[in-house]
Amino acid sequence: MKWYYLENIPNYVQTIPSGFEENGVPLLIPKPDLTPRELVDQLKTYRPDVILTNGWTPFHREPYFRAIQQYCEETSSVHVFWSTEDPLHTDYWGMYILETGQPDVVFTHAIHAPQMYRERGVPSYYLPFACNPKIHRGFPSVPEFRSDIALVANFSNATMDSWRINSLKILLEPLLRDGFSVSIWGNGWEQGKNLLPFPVPDSAIRGPIAYDRVPYVYASSKMVLGVQNHQKLLTRRTWECIGTGGLLITNHTPAVLRHFQPNLHLLTSRHAEETRSLAHILLKSRQKRKTIASNGQKWVYQQHTYSHRVQEMTEIASKILQAKRKNRKRYWFPTPFPRQEIRTCSTFSYRLPNRDPINSAYLLVKRKPTIRSQECQSELLFSLDSCLHNGVDIHQAQLKLFPAVCPTKNTKVKCQFFSSTESPANPNQTRTLDEAQTIPLTITRQEKVFQFPITLTISSLIRRLIKQKKKTFGVYLSIPANDDGCVQFLGRQKPKYHALSGIVYYQRFISRLEITYRNKEKGGYNHPWPRFIDERS
Repeated sequence: MKWYYLENIPNYVQTIPSGFEENGVPLLIPKPDLTPRELVDQLKTYRPDVILTNGWTPFHREPYFRAIQQYCEETSSVHVFWSTEDPLHTDYWGMYILETGQPDVVFTHAIHAPQMYRERGVPSYYLPFACNPKIHRGFPSVPEFRSDIALVANFSNATMDSWRINSLKILLEPLLRDGFSVSIWGNGWEQGKNLLPFPVPDSAIRGPIAYDRVPYVYASSKMVLGVQNHQKLLTRRTWECIGTGGLLITNHTPAVLRHFQPNLHLLTSRHAEETRSLAHILLKSRQKRKTIASNGQKWVYQQHTYSHRVQEMTEIASKILQAKRKNRKRYWFPTPFPRQEIRTCSTFSYRLPNRDPINSAYLLVKRKPTIRSQECQSELLFSLDSCLHNGVDIHQAQLKLFPAVCPTKNTKVKCQFFSSTESPANPNQTRTLDEAQTIPLTITRQEKVFQFPITLTISSLIRRLIKQKKKTFGVYLSIPANDDGCVQFLGRQKPKYHALSGIVYYQRFISRLEITYRNKEKGGYNHPWPRFIDERS
């Protein structure tokens, strides 16, 4: 079984392929600047059985995925996606890959994330990072990297939106406040430190570091802080530090406890005071540091190298490949609540009272009582055709709207619903306004507003519409008569000048209807519907 690894990030291509080599699995890695046309030619020449994707790189774009899909369809080969951005970025990156790349199976490094992919009808398995003993091994101490306590981590604004900030407050803040000698290696700390709720002295910041130099930091430090991004996943650096023989102090989380025993393989801390206590004790006991670090290194070499990960991945991929090439049912596993996303097939705004269309990438909802001509409404249409099937009941239906910019004030919006028995493509369809279903919203001021959708639960309404065989579900957005304000939502067309204008996964921020079904059948379930609906009018 031959594999093809579509990746060009150094810290991936320098580690994961070692697992294939040690298992004797043929693997081809393309050149870093491979074009989609070259990918097509290379796949035809090499003819892999499995294509592996897993990073966040220019390779993970629609032209490359089209080439992969075409090849897999023609040869009944398998596309494996190893997701390493869960759960922080599952909704827009992981689901973008699932929708655009259409992998046959997903592996994820977050303990609870497989269920999110299985709900979309794709088999998914937990597979964390690991270490590569050829790179992550014992190194001599180097003077320029020596310190009592080291932290290797890049700073990102995402720090402020994740559990990572708690990790920093437990591990880093108490040591800085007590004046321990701490060296922080990584990008972005010079500017990012100002966003933290605690001070970081300039003397602690050592600057960026190349990936191949990081093992020397681990080997030259008495202790290493292992900051975590989430309680149910382990960062790549967790495995790499321990594999290098570094003594790691990290958070006491379910993910850590799943794989390691505290005080045997590493140290864990539940709160700031515990971190202080551990630091004081360990700095005085060289033998204890050496014993725990050695035990940890032996443990990951025995259980958690990329050789172990690739062995597990190839066993599962082999079964899926065999089933696919024999035209058997490919997705059959317990999924009590399968999920479907229906993206709006039409969005537009207009001015009242003449309903003059507004030519804009945004959905504009505005009202100024003193200026009648500046009252604007928006309309969204969704197709319900794919929901009219048997075997499942609707468990939950949610409408998700994404504001484009932060409003200047808290603004009230009226959300009205209508339906039709005709297709959304019919411009003359007879619409039935649902007077009983009018929901008032308040759009509040907040940063990164487009990443946090306005979510409306409308389960009973959608159940009724589907029972009535309605084919179109529509939404009117307006400002209530006694209020004023302006709100802009993201529409189907990507804006030219917006924080999202340069990204490939803009489709994840188009208004959508998410429907979670309840299986009537017990056991496995083969989804009879496409997972993602994106019908343009």
